[in-house]
Amino acid sequence: EKPKLKSRFFQIPEEESVPSLAP
Repeated sequence: EKPKLKSRFFQIPEEESVPSLAP
């Protein structure tokens, strides 16, 4: 696992994390 990547997702709310990944 890459903590840097995970921390990046945890920084923003889960709700924003989903649309952020979507195109």
